[in-house]
Amino acid sequence: MESIWSRYLNFLTEDLYMSILLPFELLPFIIGVIYWRKFSGTPIIWVILYLGYNFLNELLAAFYFVHTEQANTIFFNIHDLIYFLMIFYVYYKILKSPIFKKVTILLFMSWLLIYIYFLATSDIWISFSLFSLVVGDFLILILVLLNFIEIINYFGFTVIKNDFLIYLGFGLLIYIVIQLPVLVVTLIGWMNLKAENPTLASFFELIRNVGFAVGCLMYSIFAYGFYRAERPQLV
Repeated sequence: MESIWSRYLNFLTEDLYMSILLPFELLPFIIGVIYWRKFSGTPIIWVILYLGYNFLNELLAAFYFVHTEQANTIFFNIHDLIYFLMIFYVYYKILKSPIFKKVTILLFMSWLLIYIYFLATSDIWISFSLFSLVVGDFLILILVLLNFIEIINYFGFTVIKNDFLIYLGFGLLIYIVIQLPVLVVTLIGWMNLKAENPTLASFFELIRNVGFAVGCLMYSIFAYGFYRAERPQLV
């Protein structure tokens, strides 16, 4: 009988998502750790720690799925909470404008209320927090734009390539704009129609793979940002 570890290893190496995207998820964490001292004492450290957690969470979620043959949705619902806490915290600490900071708090509280409602009304073991994720990603786009405006106003265009928040925001912008529709399509469409229409299921799988490719691009941008950016200036 095949052992759990053999099945787990086969799942990691045979599944397209795990075998291609996982190394790209690990890459920015490794580069971030290499340049840890450059960002030590700044909120960017939380981005590095999150990337490490994100990679580990994927491994644990995959092991749980292989071991129990049950949905591993709970891992990603918890991940959403940690992800949005990290993003909003980092932008709050780095944004310089008091107005932008207040906007950040307001946006986070808005998202948190939606997430708490999801926890109170859903079975978090099987129900995916899609609505709170969509709203949260939309709010992050607002933060990214606010940060871009502030960087240009404070420093101009000459130092853009040296600011990690530019790379973080650019990666998030590309990922959210493309991946968010992909996620909605695959969760609502592919999961429901897969058994009924194999041709349509193939289309949804192609769309999903586009999302994987965008994810690889985002993590590559993060990795390059850790390498290229200078220590952020805080006030």
